Amino acid sequence: VMPNLSALVARFAKNIPEPFCFSSMQLNLDYNAKLHVDKNNFGPSYIIGLGSYAQGQLWIMHADGDVPMTVHAPLRGYPELRVGDVIYGKLHCIKHRWLKFNGQIPHCAMEFKGHRVSIVYFSRKGSETMDLDGRHFLENLGVALPTMEWLTKVAEEMGARPVVKANQRRRLDFADPGTPVIEDSSDDEVDEDEDMHRLADDEEGSGTGLSATGWARRFHQELHVDWSSTLVELGITMCCAGPAAALALQELLPLRRPKILAMVEDGDTKDSAIRFARQNLRVQCAYKELNEFQ
Repeated sequence: VMPNLSALVARFAKNIPEPFCFSSMQLNLDYNAKLHVDKNNFGPSYIIGLGSYAQGQLWIMHADGDVPMTVHAPLRGYPELRVGDVIYGKLHCIKHRWLKFNGQIPHCAMEFKGHRVSIVYFSRKGSETMDLDGRHFLENLGVALPTMEWLTKVAEEMGARPVVKANQRRRLDFADPGTPVIEDSSDDEVDEDEDMHRLADDEEGSGTGLSATGWARRFHQELHVDWSSTLVELGITMCCAGPAAALALQELLPLRRPKILAMVEDGDTKDSAIRFARQNLRVQCAYKELNEFQ
């Protein structure tokens, strides 16, 4: 925790154009959030982009949208959307401008040129039950913590999440209609939030290996294999990758018939990659420790 920075960001929230409560503040430096759903958020979010940059709008799915976006990974809470679907949304300018939005609707940041810092204010589920010590600490920093009454009120104003109808999406040719999706009722789902994407982006440029994002495409190019018609059989070892491992495996979902012959997830992790692979890919053998692999 950086109390001075947190207090400054909390004070900046007083510029939001309406009384707004929040439990969390997120700063993104030159970061483009991929298409995702903030499933653990409760209530609306406010975002603003600061700096000298061009473009970088926030894309939000909308029934009347005209800007297409391809689904490259399962979106929690939207089982009707599959990898390869093209959905439509609207672009919203956030440069030096406040935007209130529902983070539980699929959204992403568009590419931008220049440098920027975006700040997001939101509340996490369960924040209303925070212990007294935690509440006093954040309140002393100037954080306007939400109450259950406030959260209930704004949640009712937001309404239910939209259902994406068939005429509001189309499927790309490379997508397999049988591609499995992560059901919202499972506790083993991989949380598609900004933290996972940031961890993956942090991996880029560190070391000589492939990064967590885009590796499958580059691997495909190196092997010169037509994955649209060939059964892909892989052996995968994940070493101390944490949630970035599961994110990396999502790169395999656009393939028609990926099959993992053997998989090892070594290190102090929560088996996120193994759980994801069991739900979405055919895993013949999975091991938690390298010494278990024969």
